[in-house]
Amino acid sequence: MNLLKYYQQYRDKWWALPLVLPALLLPVARWANTYTMLNGHMVFLYYLPLALVLSLMMFFGWAAIPGIIIGLLLTLAHGMMFEQSIGVLFHFLIPCVLCWGGYRIFVPQRQQVSHGNVRLMPHRLFWQMLLPSVIFLILSQIAEYLGLHPRTTEMTGVTPFSLRSLITFQALMVGCLTGMPLCYFVLRVIRNPFHLRGFISQVRLQIDPKIKKLKLFAGRRY
Repeated sequence: MNLLKYYQQYRDKWWALPLVLPALLLPVARWANTYTMLNGHMVFLYYLPLALVLSLMMFFGWAAIPGIIIGLLLTLAHGMMFEQSIGVLFHFLIPCVLCWGGYRIFVPQRQQVSHGNVRLMPHRLFWQMLLPSVIFLILSQIAEYLGLHPRTTEMTGVTPFSLRSLITFQALMVGCLTGMPLCYFVLRVIRNPFHLRGFISQVRLQIDPKIKKLKLFAGRRY
């Protein structure tokens, strides 16, 4: 009981969950990325790390920054030169901090409620999907133009409306649109495992009592 009490008391400190989770979850988010090759260059079709970093900022605030820095250095920036590692850190921190701050200003009281709240949907679509994707893509093109991007060999895709840039922008938006609720839910379950039980109870309440389990499995099959 004392261990559980200490966990509940200190779990949100910067040296507790916010410090550990980024290093554990960023490799999973990186594994979930989907990409293809376009004219000899790698183009992402689905990009999840930005949504995870932004979710950590939304969930823990400033306390998440040390863990985010360590997680990025251990995963995405691993094996890079010092200048490239610093560029990766700012590449993620600038859009996430700006969008987190803007979201807190425009939604000051209910910024941490679940993503099922319809009234907050316009704010979340702007601050958690559109704006971070735009800032992230602009910073990526600037880094590529300056030759700071570690995978850059040519100037392909630097123009804002090239096919490569548009596909990347779509990958960022889809990643934030689907990844923010998913990552936020995972963080809530890790922080408080009893949240999963409440989530399952809410799902059961939304199922019509006339529908039997056999019908659910049969409908899923077809």
